[in-house]
Amino acid sequence: MQLCRVMLTVAAVLLPASAAQALDVVRTVEGQTINGTLNNITDREVTITRVGSNEPTVVPVNQVESIQYEGEPPQLRLVRPLIANGNFEGAKQALENPNLDPAKVNRAEAKQEILFFRALTNARLARTAQEATAAGKEMFDFVQSNPTNWHYFEAVQVLGDLLVAVGQIDQAAQQYAKLENAPWPDVQMRGAVARARALQSQGKHAEALTAYEKALQLAGNSNDGLVGTQKLVATVGKAACLAETGKAAEGIKLVEDVIANAKPEDARLHAAAFTALGNCYLKANPPQPKEAFLSFLKVDVLYPSFPEYHAEALYHLSELWKEMQKPDRGQQAKDELIRRYQTSPWASKK
Repeated sequence: MQLCRVMLTVAAVLLPASAAQALDVVRTVEGQTINGTLNNITDREVTITRVGSNEPTVVPVNQVESIQYEGEPPQLRLVRPLIANGNFEGAKQALENPNLDPAKVNRAEAKQEILFFRALTNARLARTAQEATAAGKEMFDFVQSNPTNWHYFEAVQVLGDLLVAVGQIDQAAQQYAKLENAPWPDVQMRGAVARARALQSQGKHAEALTAYEKALQLAGNSNDGLVGTQKLVATVGKAACLAETGKAAEGIKLVEDVIANAKPEDARLHAAAFTALGNCYLKANPPQPKEAFLSFLKVDVLYPSFPEYHAEALYHLSELWKEMQKPDRGQQAKDELIRRYQTSPWASKK
């Protein structure tokens, strides 16, 4: 019976659009599904006319979770959930399907979707400077060729992250500035947070703290929706900076509050929070290595899909395993760090 349900689910996903009512589908971050005909897509908004309505519905792109296009290759519907769940290795493999060759896809929007997903998976899986540079060129080409694509702001942020990975901080800041000039507070906050992380990577913790404070000011008193999520992200970054500037106890309290209020499914936020918490424990007076070890271990075990946090956790674990009287495990962590994250500054840190 279970096998039958699985087969029916796969069949439903792969069912050609012609076998059902041919529609475009817009899904929002709040869980709304809008079926109809897409009228227009820009980097700012998506316009769709619902089935049974003559009035178009306008959805800002920061509220769009996904778009499914009429006539797209059915295999594309298998890629989206892999991307959403952070399974970039699975997505990369799925994108190798011959039916997802952009040259064979007629609809321009679906072709752009495939190109973006290819660039995104290569960016997320980049482990060496050469791979990061190649992924950066691919994402840059996508942004230049598709400046009105609804993925534009996400693409710009990923491009900035790749520039940080190869040490081009000033160029990354130019990309993040585009987010800070977006019309929505949550995207503006994402830009400020990304810029702050770049400053942290340079050891400029006081400047980074100012950038995090700017992000929190953009949120105002709101704790809801996308703004609320970015507020938690900025708070985690602020906590890490506080630890680096002699206020670890205050940082610990901030991160613990974030962990208590974060949604369980927000894996990236949890990875950031436990990484920051581990750093706060290390910077505490006196240091708390056991608590730091447990925080970094959670990142390694539960959230290894986020390289920027996993690399840092592995670096600290390579030392903290020695505190736990297991130096061999520390060497394993060091070996994994060097093998998986050659571009990370944590791999070359002494």
